[in-house]
Amino acid sequence: MKDNNSKRLNSLSFLKNKLLISIAASVVILFLGVGIGAKAFNKQKKIDPPIEKEITVDSITLKEILSPASELVSMKYTYTDVDIYENSKKAFGYKIPLTTDKVIFTYSGIISAGIDMSQITYDINNETKTISVTLPAPTLMAHEIDENSFKFYDAKNSIFTETKLEDYTQLMSKLKEEKEEKLKNDAEFLPSVTENAKKVLNDLLKISESTSEYTVIYE
Repeated sequence: MKDNNSKRLNSLSFLKNKLLISIAASVVILFLGVGIGAKAFNKQKKIDPPIEKEITVDSITLKEILSPASELVSMKYTYTDVDIYENSKKAFGYKIPLTTDKVIFTYSGIISAGIDMSQITYDINNETKTISVTLPAPTLMAHEIDENSFKFYDAKNSIFTETKLEDYTQLMSKLKEEKEEKLKNDAEFLPSVTENAKKVLNDLLKISESTSEYTVIYE
């Protein structure tokens, strides 16, 4: 009887030890599996490159970027000049003696020149990251003569005519035409307007995130 009990106890002890060994082995395998999985995940995480969103530019985006340039691409030419005004009565195409009014005067004005932003054309190449820009020719956009700047010297009024110095509509038109024609023929002024426009456009394109890496080419 004792032998049977002893055998039964030994069997239970053996089974208990075997169960503990199996549980321990399972725990070890579980930890190993978790460790291997974590390493594989970390390795995969390190290998996968970050996904970068490709930035492309279209004409609408470009116009939005350059819209602030509409008032920046112009240049102002300020001047002060001296001229002579003469007004005479004529007969048969000749001046009548003693009927000439002669006035020497100085005056000041401002001429604005620039480019028409609506006439700029673009050719965008997102593969080579280049923007080809074609600018229109610069033009004179506004001209104002300060009427309060007129100063008159050596006014010699004849005994037959008296010119009202306040009424110079025709004179003002003539002065503007002469000054504008002179500025158009200036070899430096209008080219400098174009260069100023390029600088403004370059600055706007460089500070924009969408076009900061693009090369600008002017046609």
